[in-house]
Amino acid sequence: MSTNDSWILLTEVADDTEAGLITGYLSNHGISAKSQDNPYSGAMRVIGGLGYEISILVPENQLERARELLRQLPSQESNEESDA
Repeated sequence: MSTNDSWILLTEVADDTEAGLITGYLSNHGISAKSQDNPYSGAMRVIGGLGYEISILVPENQLERARELLRQLPSQESNEESDA
């Protein structure tokens, strides 16, 4: 990846665990990814440990491939339906 590539929003997730899973999954498939906290959620995170949104960013030139990979992941809703 060139230093001139701009990072672009792929998705937002609820917590560090989900962010780590997604960035690791993308990395394992050759996609550079990083997570970025919402700057306004820091106090709530420290005080209450409440859910907040974390942005998952990828280089603009890898966005379409990253979207394809995310579509291949099973969703939480489909997991809950299969448990019922």
